Amino acid sequence: MKVPKRKIPVKITCTDDTLVEGFIYVREGLRLVDDLNNQNESFKVITNVKFSDVKIMPFKLHKVVFTKKREYIIVNKKSIKWIENKG
Repeated sequence: MKVPKRKIPVKITCTDDTLVEGFIYVREGLRLVDDLNNQNESFKVITNVKFSDVKIMPFKLHKVVFTKKREYIIVNKKSIKWIENKG
């Protein structure tokens, strides 16, 4: 049985400072934070992915160049340091 989900555009900073842009799918009726806090799932699929290895420097502006694109990636939720809902 297919579970209805909605597509949410996100920007993610991982614990290794990799920057990721793409879409996360969240079950209908749940907020993104509720879905991420679900202890039954350790991984999230992100689709239409662009990512780049960039070191984040506090108080410095920098241009992010996304060097890789993938149809999807699977991310361990423990590796997410920061997530921004772009929607």
